[in-house]
Amino acid sequence: MVRPTGNNRAIADRQLSGHDKAKKRKKLEEDKRKSVTRETFQLDRLPPPTPTFKVDANKTPADQMVPKSNMHLSNEQLADLEKSSQPLENLASVEVVQDESVTILEPSEVNVEDQADNIIDKSDPSSWPYPLTDSFRRQLIERGPVQKRLKCYPRDESGRSFHNEHYERTMDTGEIRIRDWILYSESSTSLFCFPCCLFSPTPRSSSWTNFGESKIGFTNYVHQSKAIKDHENSRHHASAVVLKSMLQAALFLAKNNLAFRGTTEKIGAPDCGNFLSLIELLSHYHPPLARHIDRLEKGKTSYMSPKIQNEFLSLSANSVRKSIISKIQQRKYFAILFDATPDISHDEQISEVIRTVNISKNGCSIEENFLGFLHFDKKKGSQISDLILKKLHADGLDIMNCRGQGYDNGANMSGIYNGVQAHIKRVNEYAEFIPCVAHTLNLVGQNATSKVLPGKLILGQIQNLYSFFSSSPYRWNMLKPHVNQVLKCQSQTRWSSKASAVSTLYEEFEGVLESLLEVINSDDTNSATLVEATANFNHINNFRFLLGLTVWNVLLSRINITTTAIQKKDIDIETSAKLLGGLLSSLIKFKETGFQECLKKAKEKAEAIGIDEDTGFQYRLTRNQLPKRFRRQTSEVQEAVSKSNVEKFQEEFFDKVMETLIIEIRSRFSYIEQASKDFCFLWGKALATFTTSELQKASIDLSTKYSLDLDRALDILNILTINDLQDVYPNCHTAIRIFLTLPVTIAGNERSFSKLKIIKNYLRSTMGQERLCDLAILSIEHAESSSLSLDSLINDFAEAKCRKVPI
Repeated sequence: MVRPTGNNRAIADRQLSGHDKAKKRKKLEEDKRKSVTRETFQLDRLPPPTPTFKVDANKTPADQMVPKSNMHLSNEQLADLEKSSQPLENLASVEVVQDESVTILEPSEVNVEDQADNIIDKSDPSSWPYPLTDSFRRQLIERGPVQKRLKCYPRDESGRSFHNEHYERTMDTGEIRIRDWILYSESSTSLFCFPCCLFSPTPRSSSWTNFGESKIGFTNYVHQSKAIKDHENSRHHASAVVLKSMLQAALFLAKNNLAFRGTTEKIGAPDCGNFLSLIELLSHYHPPLARHIDRLEKGKTSYMSPKIQNEFLSLSANSVRKSIISKIQQRKYFAILFDATPDISHDEQISEVIRTVNISKNGCSIEENFLGFLHFDKKKGSQISDLILKKLHADGLDIMNCRGQGYDNGANMSGIYNGVQAHIKRVNEYAEFIPCVAHTLNLVGQNATSKVLPGKLILGQIQNLYSFFSSSPYRWNMLKPHVNQVLKCQSQTRWSSKASAVSTLYEEFEGVLESLLEVINSDDTNSATLVEATANFNHINNFRFLLGLTVWNVLLSRINITTTAIQKKDIDIETSAKLLGGLLSSLIKFKETGFQECLKKAKEKAEAIGIDEDTGFQYRLTRNQLPKRFRRQTSEVQEAVSKSNVEKFQEEFFDKVMETLIIEIRSRFSYIEQASKDFCFLWGKALATFTTSELQKASIDLSTKYSLDLDRALDILNILTINDLQDVYPNCHTAIRIFLTLPVTIAGNERSFSKLKIIKNYLRSTMGQERLCDLAILSIEHAESSSLSLDSLINDFAEAKCRKVPI
């Protein structure tokens, strides 16, 4: 609008009545007061003014621009500029005093974000930036709505103003609740809605959301009471507040592996499911959510349907997945871990885990992140490798940055020629394959037990005891009073379960015997149970079984310590090599002196229980003797006869088990030792013990193996001579990152299978693949899920879906 000047202004003034003229003068004075107040308010928040300048009409405004923080004009000068109809650049000069100690910055040098906290009043929506940035929105949410309560509010042209009584609402029950969503702006003397300004997908669509610098919100104070109630009860306001509660409810159920739906979708019904029940519970403490539920009608949008739940989960899971992939891309080098298991629906689920090294000033750490499940029924190595390559490409990960592969010991995965690892290495020769150490150690134990019959029989008898008691609640309850901990079941795939089962029976051996005797002597025991209980009692109530149990207890406990240690997420090749080396040394030492130690413990336990040391050994006198026609000397018979029962048991059980374990560990874990040797010269004792020629050879070998990642070996040698492994030395830094990226176990995949069995159980066996992946990543990556920005998710939801009712 062009402001009238000269004669035009006088003519316009003559056409106005006296009342209109007075009203116009009052408006001009009010506008002048607001303008001066606003400028003074902003200038008072800035650093003390010192610089001055002269405006030159011959120069462009850009040449004369100075930061606002370096300017200060008095109220009189502002008033003169307000009255003047000439633009600033046409003024002849403006005299201001300049302080030479202050440097005048160019506009590009002013960082607005760094000064935002000093300039923007977070309690005044009229000073907020538009549009809101994620960081500023997060600050507002953390701070919460700040209501300004004045004793006297400025009046408008009609003489009306806002009152503090509207900050409160009286319910029908007489209860008074605070309207914490109302914000009063002193600079614009208007009202705003805090949640609508933050979460509405269509900001500035109404006066309640018309935030921004110098913007004016709701000012119709004549009808303020009705307008506040109307906005409070509007779907627009309710959706902005309610959606956040619903999203939090969905994330809570997903992170805690809880089912969402029931048999009905009617909220409040007994069988409506966890999601609707949780929404109903929250509504008792959240009035906007309660009003939203009260207004629900058939055919209207409720944002609580199963479709909306899936969309919430999909948006949240995609946000977590993008965050993880972004971190992996920044770290460059990664290792891939894949393993498969059938679910409750008999579908093959392949778990994808990525291993990286997080480089941070606060400390580096090894991270293994779960990215999802893949449904795939093919078994060939070439088919699985194609699936892996396609999935990595879809995730935006470059296979050429892969430096490690981790799978189980199946032929289709670890085969030298047609396994998955071989196909991946043909694409990227630097993707070093490390078989899962935990699986390999499990295979070592299985081979040791399968090749030694006495040891296999002892473990089988332990499993029979568990089956005997656990198959009947009556027998299980008879066992409990006699033991401190109940018997444990064994698993074929988890070696630690055998250690737990053996250890429990060893500790509760006397109580188990008493339980079996109670079952045998009970009048309520039927004939079949009596026979089974008597057989179990006779099998374990002898010294031979007790001695074998003692040996297995000591042996498996040592193996279990290593098995548990190598399954940690932050385990690396060097640590695993040391653990396996320590286990091997321990087994070699135990082979020499361990049997006598176990024999001593078994005798003490047998004496305390009352078991004869000669029981259980049913060796024939002529056992292991050659027929008379093949004997060369009579001493052979005397030598065989002279061996005691304990010595025979040591020979056929203990010696064979120990020999098998030692041979298996030495043959199966040579690759771990080799992988550790490739890098171990970079730190530790090697820096002091290696000669110059040895260090140079190790450096050349490593740089040759990773020629794309490392520069000259001489650079690494220079690093080693000064013994400093800081980030300023790129080759050493890169070598250590690659070393830590190499996988040790696929325990992360096994942990995801545990979540799979919880999420997709027999009650949820028809769950779709996409929903399964979304729930799994939200549950497994719990830390990432907890740090999600709910505001960003709501904005993404609003942008992705166009609905009948605005969100």
